[in-house]
Amino acid sequence: MERLPIAVCVPDSGTRIPQEVAGLCALSADELVHGSELRLAELCGPLIDCVEVFATTKIARTFVDLDRDPRDRGPDGVVKTLSPVS
Repeated sequence: MERLPIAVCVPDSGTRIPQEVAGLCALSADELVHGSELRLAELCGPLIDCVEVFATTKIARTFVDLDRDPRDRGPDGVVKTLSPVS
């Protein structure tokens, strides 16, 4: 099947804690899920083999928000210092 010339980006569907901060995280698994968009990943997942680019991550956006400008170093920027569930 020919792939569609479309890029699908699902940056906020992860729930994994990066190893570098695992010992510092005080959030529960439920809080990490609350800060993610799991349903969007389920909705878009079947497109993975149909489009040219499918970008996602398993890392929770509580730690790294790939939907932000890489130069945004504020508390709610690409590397989080403020949790969306706090």
